[in-house]
Amino acid sequence: MSSQSLHANDQLRKAIGKLIRGLEKRERELRERRQYHRFNFGVKVGLCKKSPGGNLEKYCDAWALDLSIGGIGFMSEHTINVGDVVYISFEDLIGTHSYIPIIVRNSRHLVGSVYQVNGQFDFDTEAES
Repeated sequence: MSSQSLHANDQLRKAIGKLIRGLEKRERELRERRQYHRFNFGVKVGLCKKSPGGNLEKYCDAWALDLSIGGIGFMSEHTINVGDVVYISFEDLIGTHSYIPIIVRNSRHLVGSVYQVNGQFDFDTEAES
């Protein structure tokens, strides 16, 4: 192997090392601190909001991604604002009307009209049956 190719390999190793260190730093900064263990949970759920009259109205479907005792992560094609209270319906999964309130803690745009949303179960708001 020529000394020129060894030099090129060293430069590539340094560049890859720099990239890896940057990714490690970003991962440390983005690492979530969770109180409860999450479980993958890929099911369709309904999202509802309260109407001005106080009734729950379904406004879109979403896909649950993960679930813990403290909350749920899902993808939606609708913008949902941080701080909003929305009601998750697992009707398709359990076969009965049941709406669980969550407080939206994080909502970020992924691509196109797709948003990733994380919500904390709101045990202080009365669930609807």
